[in-house]
Amino acid sequence: MGLVKHPRPARPADGAVAGQPVMPVRDPSTPLAEIATAASARLPGATIRRRLFFRYTLRWDKPR
Repeated sequence: MGLVKHPRPARPADGAVAGQPVMPVRDPSTPLAEIATAASARLPGATIRRRLFFRYTLRWDKPR
């Protein structure tokens, strides 16, 4: 369907949008497994959920 609606690429090959600079993106410096290990050592019962674009949510409930 994309070929029918957009017979040519919507963006140039370098990823730039017309008139806008390219946003620099860097790979994450700390793997999620390492973050999970550190969190479980410091916060027992913490849970980590992977989110969109290298983001994550760390949830911890204080014990009663």
